[in-house]
Amino acid sequence: MTSRYIKHITLNTGHSVQSPRAGVRDDIVNLLRPVLRNAIESHALTPLVYGALNVSLRATSGGAHAMITLFDDASGHPIITMTVATRSRGATGLWEMLHRDFAGMDTDPSVPPLAPWCGVVLLPALPLRPDALGWAGDLERCLAWAWMEERHGS
Repeated sequence: MTSRYIKHITLNTGHSVQSPRAGVRDDIVNLLRPVLRNAIESHALTPLVYGALNVSLRATSGGAHAMITLFDDASGHPIITMTVATRSRGATGLWEMLHRDFAGMDTDPSVPPLAPWCGVVLLPALPLRPDALGWAGDLERCLAWAWMEERHGS
């Protein structure tokens, strides 16, 4: 059984919110689960079938954790990278890696949140997609819950 909440943290700003499972629609989570599975298995850029966002993703997994990068289809640039830590084991290393690989974060690399959590890094090309301010947070939470349920079979 998965947790009832995922801590959703934007590392650039330090903004954090508890994301309840009830806050994401089942049909969206069920749509995203096979997209994530396909992206991880194929190691390829995978179109995101979610309205008309014109976004693709690349995803990798390591045990209970996943890293997902969203790309703007028009420019091909990555706009958001996120990680999902579903279990405590390995989550500290993942948190530290985010801080090591991306400069200028407004969170403490030595104080990881308790799992499960979704850590988001807004990338320099994000301004290419000003519309993302309206959908990115919701999509991040849906992807995090899709990974939680894909990984733990809920």
